[in-house]
Amino acid sequence: MDDKRFAAQYEEYRAAVEEYLTGLFADKLDTAWKTLYESMRYSLLSGGKRLRPVLTLECARVSGLADWRAALPFACALELVHTYSLIHDDLPCMDDDTLRRGKPTNHVVYGETMATLAGDALQPEAYRLIAEAPELDPRAKVAAVAALSWASGADGMVAGQVLDLTDYGCDRETLNDLCARKTGCLLRCAARLGCARVANLSSNVASLIVFLVNGSVLFSVGIPAICCSMLGNYLGARYAIKGGSRKIRLVMFFVLGLLFVKTILSFTGVIDF
Repeated sequence: MDDKRFAAQYEEYRAAVEEYLTGLFADKLDTAWKTLYESMRYSLLSGGKRLRPVLTLECARVSGLADWRAALPFACALELVHTYSLIHDDLPCMDDDTLRRGKPTNHVVYGETMATLAGDALQPEAYRLIAEAPELDPRAKVAAVAALSWASGADGMVAGQVLDLTDYGCDRETLNDLCARKTGCLLRCAARLGCARVANLSSNVASLIVFLVNGSVLFSVGIPAICCSMLGNYLGARYAIKGGSRKIRLVMFFVLGLLFVKTILSFTGVIDF
C-alpha cells in the first residue's frame, strides 16, 4: 500500500473512533456528578493518534469481519483503559506531569481527587462497552474481557508502571520488560480484541497475531528502548524538560514502532494496506 492509501485508511479508522468516543457519556452531563463525566471526557477527547483502537479495527477487518465498524466497542474500550492509565500516570504521586498532548493534565484542571476518580470510572466503563456490544457472541465478549483485563492488570500494564516508577535498574533486560508490559501489553491486546469476534482465522491472520504478540514488543518497543532511553534521558537532562526524558522516549517508541509494523506487514503481504 502506498502512503496515501495508508494515510486514508488510518484516518477513516481514527475518525470513526473519534465519533464513537465523542458520543460516550454525552447524555450524563446534567447529573449531580457531572464533573466526573466532564473530567472523563476531557482526557478521553484530548486527541492523540488512536493507534491502539486503529490496530483493533484493522485486525478486525483482516480477520474477516464483514463490517469493521462492528468492532468499535472493543476498540474504544481499549482506548478508555489507555486514557485511564494516562490520567493516573500524570498524577503528582506518579510522574507529576502538568501537560499532556499540549494541554493541562486532568488533575491540573479538575484536581487530584476528581482525576483519580475519572480514571477509576473509565475502567469499568470500558468493560461495559464490551458487555453491551451488539450482535456479539458471548464467547467473544468473555475472550475480550479476559484479554483486556490481563493486558491492563497486575502482570501487564500496571506491572510496567511499577517498573517505571521504581529503581529496578536500566539494563537491557529490565528496559525490555518495562516496555513490553507498560506499552506492549495494550498493543498486543489491540490485536487480540480485533480478532475476538472471529471463530476461525485464516493462516495469514493467525500468523499476524503471532507476529504481533511475540514479535512487536521485541522489535518495535524492546530493541529501540535502549537507544531511545539513552537519547531521551540525555535530551531531557540537557534541556531541563520536566518529565522530558519520558516524553521523548514515548514519542520515539511510537514513531519507530509504527514505521516498523507498517513496513513489515506491507512487505510480507500479511495485510494489504
